[in-house]
Amino acid sequence: MLHSQITNESDLHSPKSHASSHQNNKSDEINVNGLSGELADVQPPKFATTDLKPDVIPSLMQTLWQLDAIITTLESKIEILTTKADVEFPV
Repeated sequence: MLHSQITNESDLHSPKSHASSHQNNKSDEINVNGLSGELADVQPPKFATTDLKPDVIPSLMQTLWQLDAIITTLESKIEILTTKADVEFPV
């Protein structure tokens, strides 16, 4: 089927600008939900759409601090073990 059969215009007509109709809240807004990849325009942070209540954040922060302390302790123990292994089993 030819373009002219769909639009009732000559195939040689000038294209009509319609990009503005695809913008936010316009008549033909484009929905990109579910598409892969990232948009070229800066998007709001994904974590901003969370349903977390403000009273949950302090307990989450406390948990993160505790995890950080555990990681720091493990890193120091690994360093001690590595140093000990280097002394006992030099390469």
